[in-house]
Amino acid sequence: MNLKVILGLLIYFFLGCNQEVEILTEEKIVSIYENGNQKDTQVYHVYNYHKVLIKKIKYFESGAVNLEQKVNEDGEANGITTQFYENGIMQVSGNYYDGRKDGIFYWYDEDGKPTQIQDFNNGVMNFDSSQM
Repeated sequence: MNLKVILGLLIYFFLGCNQEVEILTEEKIVSIYENGNQKDTQVYHVYNYHKVLIKKIKYFESGAVNLEQKVNEDGEANGITTQFYENGIMQVSGNYYDGRKDGIFYWYDEDGKPTQIQDFNNGVMNFDSSQM
């Protein structure tokens, strides 16, 4: 047997046996419009009974996705957020860090044509193509 494999197994056995095993599951909480379509979904990761919100999805009453947003443990936008028109075309997509816009945001019209680009750093706008 390869020496690296043996060493790896020994480290795993001695260190791994003394650590608590984390059980990861995913849980979704869904609310529904009166017409039966989904209104919003909150996606959680559950680690040994500790539930952490990781993503929010909002829907139009028609059932089309309105917003997909990754969030941090405090429920603030954290990661890529994408908003859509009811026809399914992307309206805007950009990155958030702890609830603040951070990075480039791309805006589109209802036909999917680019209309605006914005650049943010820690919530402060550095550039807006509509102001040119």
